Amino acid sequence: MSHRDTASSVLGFTLVEVMISMALLTVSVAGGISSMVFVKTSASINNLQSVALFTAEQAIEELRATGKEILYDRLVLDDSGEEPIWIYDPTSDDMISAQVLLRRGYKLGESGEYVVDTANDVLLTQECLVLAPDNAGTADTLMLTVILDVTWAFMGRTYTDSIQTIIE
Repeated sequence: MSHRDTASSVLGFTLVEVMISMALLTVSVAGGISSMVFVKTSASINNLQSVALFTAEQAIEELRATGKEILYDRLVLDDSGEEPIWIYDPTSDDMISAQVLLRRGYKLGESGEYVVDTANDVLLTQECLVLAPDNAGTADTLMLTVILDVTWAFMGRTYTDSIQTIIE
């Protein structure tokens, strides 16, 4: 064995070992970055879901505050299905808003002031029905059901959540 062979094996790594180490390091860094992006996206989706449900709860509370009698006065008989049911859509006459704009961000403008960043805005769409069972041609006054669906789009996907409650 020559002196040169002994020195190269003791002094450093081979080119193959360095390339394997670099590949492993690259894969681990890329994995770490993608997991951070995933966590941030998941948190944003969860935050939007919380805001959407809170907005829906506020709309239902607005209906409660309106009063059960006013809601009953606006019910219309729908006998197109198997059983007749009394229906009212509170978004049709703006009793509750059909769309809610969520302003999610601001950016630094050219003059040094913060301005609205409309690229991050999210539009919530609310669909609401107030239902009462039919009681021999009149709306049943014992049970008034409210169903509210909230839909929004975020990062190219559409999300929907629903709340159902009874107003007594």
